[in-house]
Amino acid sequence: MDQAQRPPVPTRRHRAALWALGLALLLTPASAAVNGRGAAGSPPPPATFFGLNAFVALDDIRRDLSERLAGRGEADWDALESRLKALEERLADGSMLPDEAAGLRPEIDRLLAVIAQARGAVETAALRLDPRRNAAGDDAGRLRLAAGDPSAASRVFDNNRFLGSGAPTAVPGSTDGGRKRVPVSTTRQGKTKDIDLTVPSLSPTDGPKTARAREPGRPEVQVVTKRIIKLLDGAGKLLSYEVGVSDLLRAADAKSRAALGREIASEVLRIAGRADPGGSLSSALADFLRDVPDYKPADASAVRLSVDDKNHYRLIFERAGSGQRILVGQFLPSSAGKPGPTAFIVMGAIETDAAGRARQDHQGYWREYLGGDKRLEWTSTDEKERKGWGPWAHENQLRGIWLAEQSWTEGRWREVKKAQTSAVTAKEGQSWFGRAGAKLMKAPVLGPTLKFCDDVAGTLYTGIVAVPSVIGAAAGSDALSLEAAGSYAKNPLMKKLLDDKGYLDRLTPGARKELYDKVRENRLTALQSQPFPIPPDLARDAVNAPISDKEAVQTLSDGYGAGSYGKRIIAEGIQSTGWKRGLLTTAGIVTGVAESVGESFCNPVMWAMLGAGHVAAAVKGSSSFVAGSTGAQAAFTAANAAHKVLTVAWWTPWLLSASDNVGKMVLLTAEGKFDDRYYKNVSELSADIIYLFAVP
Repeated sequence: MDQAQRPPVPTRRHRAALWALGLALLLTPASAAVNGRGAAGSPPPPATFFGLNAFVALDDIRRDLSERLAGRGEADWDALESRLKALEERLADGSMLPDEAAGLRPEIDRLLAVIAQARGAVETAALRLDPRRNAAGDDAGRLRLAAGDPSAASRVFDNNRFLGSGAPTAVPGSTDGGRKRVPVSTTRQGKTKDIDLTVPSLSPTDGPKTARAREPGRPEVQVVTKRIIKLLDGAGKLLSYEVGVSDLLRAADAKSRAALGREIASEVLRIAGRADPGGSLSSALADFLRDVPDYKPADASAVRLSVDDKNHYRLIFERAGSGQRILVGQFLPSSAGKPGPTAFIVMGAIETDAAGRARQDHQGYWREYLGGDKRLEWTSTDEKERKGWGPWAHENQLRGIWLAEQSWTEGRWREVKKAQTSAVTAKEGQSWFGRAGAKLMKAPVLGPTLKFCDDVAGTLYTGIVAVPSVIGAAAGSDALSLEAAGSYAKNPLMKKLLDDKGYLDRLTPGARKELYDKVRENRLTALQSQPFPIPPDLARDAVNAPISDKEAVQTLSDGYGAGSYGKRIIAEGIQSTGWKRGLLTTAGIVTGVAESVGESFCNPVMWAMLGAGHVAAAVKGSSSFVAGSTGAQAAFTAANAAHKVLTVAWWTPWLLSASDNVGKMVLLTAEGKFDDRYYKNVSELSADIIYLFAVP
């Protein structure tokens, strides 16, 4: 017979399986083979042909899966999964005994999880591997490589089926040299005989014994328990523990979820090596896990809990249409008391879209699980506050910050008490004068003209003020380098000539370092003013995050150079005490007035207005005009009309702005808030008074 026509030679394992199958066929009565029941309708014996046949089928699937993971097999993932699901359906169709079904179910779940894990790894890693290596079919290598991308773990447990407990578990039986001996019983005429059906033990990290060993520097996936896998980077360092928690979504009621949550919480803390004296931490985490269904978005297709070694617990829901909902929790001191007890603190949910863009509407603390069925919840309310009177009346948008104490009672969280902790101004409204001034700047022709003239004034003023700083910066002064760059960052003409990097490249190394320190200082100030508490590590990471050119230039423009000296001196005065406070505050007001007046005197509208007035006066006093010359009268009419138009263009914005400043001054004085905002308004109002008497 030709070699190609010869039937395949059965292996020792195949012969053992065929022998067991034949023995089962001989020993099992026909009626039992058909309906799984003994003679005369008696209850089925301890094992049936169907059970043994299922174990043999499972052995074949396991072999094909091993070959596929090793890169040698051609079995399709869908086909393998379909074969396993077909076995899974038989567990509930009555063709097998309950004990047999119970023995098969964990291994079916384990293999489904391995397939889901491998498939997810292939899909995720495909974009990161060389196409030629993809074609090689090295799925075991891709599986390990995907450990470097924790998002690949979203399919380890769920595979869009919420199989939270479908992580690898052991088949009942003893282990012998990496192989499983599964006990199967057969019966003939009431006599039972045990058969050990030996099958290979499959590890999703190492594959079968013939699979390639783990290469140094390659990421790795390790199965820790039936619910937890461990992701390691190429150096063997922990990336995260990925925990299957979707059983919580299938729990029958809150009581069942609570019991399951306690089990998961204890297991997670133990595996993560977190000390839990008295069980307070597991109690708090269990209360959070009980609420998992409440956090689930309607379009969620998978869920997992990702735990790292930096005290971050991320509950991650994968959305069917791409994107995620992520809730980050940490064990931190609670806000209940100073210092408060350690609680499981959950931050506001992070929503990501398919492009990876993230949005977090509630930043900082959201819910604090204290354990023992108690939690705190931070919320905010939008309110409106009406201030001022008459044309100075305006409406501010306020945000009220509330902290509620809640207790788990009768299967739900119930509010015990609630108190407002603070109120912040989210947006300050405008008076009638402010709204009128804004509309004036948007008016056709007039608005763009005034904006152009303001830009001219800004260009001239910042350019003149920057001259001494530019000279000092050329000599290597770090401080003057910052001042020169700050003036240029506000210069309208320079904005059209330079990009953000252009300003930063002009700084000396020392000036750049000082600027970046200022950026981090401003970040910290902004974080401290947040309405909700911020975790220390999150604040630290935010402060030390990379600084973009745009953020650096914005800080440069706001804090240095022309137009910033007055407010900087006032800010320093506010932080001082005694005579130094008064001296610096006064100096800041005077400096601010000088800056405002100086920039206004660079505005071409004012000079054009003054020039047109002088021309009209000169023409009117000339002999030609007195003699009734038509040309002189026409020149006077044109100059006089131009003077009036320019006078309106100059004084109308001033009148609106000055009137608004008067109202603000009265209101701030009545409130008694003598802060930097108050003194800045004093400076602006003082400049308005000078305009009134200095400009004809």
